[in-house]
Amino acid sequence: MNPHWFGKYTLQTLNIQAHKYEEDYAMAISCFERASALEPTWEEPKKHKKTLLKKLREIQNLIELKGKLKTKRFNALIESLNAEDKGDGHLGPYSGGSYSTSRGGSVSLAEVKSFADLAEGVNENKVVVGKVTCSVHSEESVPL
Repeated sequence: MNPHWFGKYTLQTLNIQAHKYEEDYAMAISCFERASALEPTWEEPKKHKKTLLKKLREIQNLIELKGKLKTKRFNALIESLNAEDKGDGHLGPYSGGSYSTSRGGSVSLAEVKSFADLAEGVNENKVVVGKVTCSVHSEESVPL
């Protein structure tokens, strides 16, 4: 590796990690490609791009297969969420449409039935119930 490029490698790596952390995967992939174009003999960007694309395909596959849950188990999971809608859930202090703050104030909560009810960014006074169907293992310092 050319010592002249070392600082740029470090800067490029940090830039890529920041994009991955921000979940801007398209920009991270673009940065991997740019790093490869700047120094074609540097194998790290090619390797990391391939690993990122593999992880993203794995995540897409898990989403499409509903976490690889069997139909019966998936339907039971959906039913348990529906039961929580009827007041049998485990929302703790957030159940009932409002909760009391530590200072004695009351905060009303809007009911969220689907992700379409949420806006990008902060969603004040909203609470969401969900269940984990799968997890994706990552050995990187900045997980997906």
